[in-house]
Amino acid sequence: MRNEDLHLLAVELPEDILKAKWCGDFARAKRLIDLRVSEERTPDFLKKKLLMEKEILERLPIYYGYSIAEAVALVQKEIPDFTQKELEDLMDSGTTDWIYMDGKPCLAKRFFETLKDVNPNIAARVARARDESIAENQAQNADFEETPNSRMKNESMRLIKEQGSLSDQIRIRASLKIRDEYFHPGKVLVHLPIPKPQINMTNIRILNISPAESENCKIVIAPEGAGARTVAWQAELTENTEFRVEYEYVSTMTYHDLTKTPEDIAQGWIDRPAAEDLAEKLPSIHFTKTLRELAAELIRKASEKAGRQLDPTVPEDKLAIARAFYDYCTVNVVYSYTRSYFTIEQIPEYVALGRRGDCGTMAILFITLCRSAGIPARWQSGLYVTPDFEGMAAEAGMHDWALFYIEGYGWLFADPSFGGSAFRAGNYDRWNYYFGNLDTFRMAANSEFQAEFIPPKQHSHNDPTDSQAGEAEYEDGPLFSEHLIRKQEVLRHERIERG
Repeated sequence: MRNEDLHLLAVELPEDILKAKWCGDFARAKRLIDLRVSEERTPDFLKKKLLMEKEILERLPIYYGYSIAEAVALVQKEIPDFTQKELEDLMDSGTTDWIYMDGKPCLAKRFFETLKDVNPNIAARVARARDESIAENQAQNADFEETPNSRMKNESMRLIKEQGSLSDQIRIRASLKIRDEYFHPGKVLVHLPIPKPQINMTNIRILNISPAESENCKIVIAPEGAGARTVAWQAELTENTEFRVEYEYVSTMTYHDLTKTPEDIAQGWIDRPAAEDLAEKLPSIHFTKTLRELAAELIRKASEKAGRQLDPTVPEDKLAIARAFYDYCTVNVVYSYTRSYFTIEQIPEYVALGRRGDCGTMAILFITLCRSAGIPARWQSGLYVTPDFEGMAAEAGMHDWALFYIEGYGWLFADPSFGGSAFRAGNYDRWNYYFGNLDTFRMAANSEFQAEFIPPKQHSHNDPTDSQAGEAEYEDGPLFSEHLIRKQEVLRHERIERG
């Protein structure tokens, strides 16, 4: 499956295959796909769509693994009085992700992690079962502000507001190695993300690349303007090898006070919106009837709140419309670990209608709503890189967020997942902050969703929508996350003192 064919995921499945898929009869669905693909009368575009769908059916079971009984038993290990009725209520409310497999409900493998992270009642009961003294406070209040991570975000927000801007110098070593049990000698193509110059990414230096270029190993560093910037190795391996890149950069955030009169607060970052910042990008950024109706309703409600009809050509009104979209994403959508984006044919509808999503799917919903209303918006993603703080070790994890453009304000940030967690915690100052602003704890390698690599892959991407932890493939076939060991090590994270 090539990235250039991803748009075909927006094509509807034949009804018989769709029925087999969603009742969990994957064997029948694959059999029907093989039958359609073998028929000469099946159009070529549909054959490509069906072959991608077959790959989705192969991947779906990876993300689901618990029957209802097994799920209840898993939770009861930490919450002895948890009941099946509670689990089914969580499933019915959309809080817990599940699908049918062989005609029976099957819960996501990370469903309990999600509940502990985002459901205060579940978190409190887990804590109480462990005899933690803070459990009762958590049971009474959904405020998680006493965690080191929350205090770190609050302190960063305070400093950026007070000083006007903040900069961190960060050094990271990223690595990728094929697991020994999946390694065989042969030609490989490996990509590891590296930061690209953007409004918040400067002073980028590539410090070390290993293995070095040789007769059997060609290295390609993608240009700064690439939608997904990587360093790539085209190598012939006789023994298993770890691929590493070490880089350094400065992450800067300048405060955008959106309560003030519109003015040029883009800090000299000259990058006007392009046509693609307003365009659909199938299958995910798609102005469906559902999403157009949702955007129109949110604009209507925002106009009622303002006491007048908002004019999308006026910057202040356009900002209010973007804020209505952000509010929907952060208030109505609950954070939930999400299966591979490749297996979700229409991401914004999945989030908008299911009212759950992770950082990337929430960002895509926000971007799609903005573009459908004439507000330029784009993707930004890579890593969330935190320093040593109150006993927390420096670490880097995958993260996605968005930018949107308002005349007079320039490019502004929106992080719906961080904003949503602040809203649920009752920290409305931080909720407001993440509409227009970020922290400095970022490594942004991508400015496009579904961007192809340089050089392009010949087989299926592990994640065809985003590039955060690295990808690899053999000349004769793809490799996915379960075949790889991928790491991001924070070697340095220091505040750059002003002045």
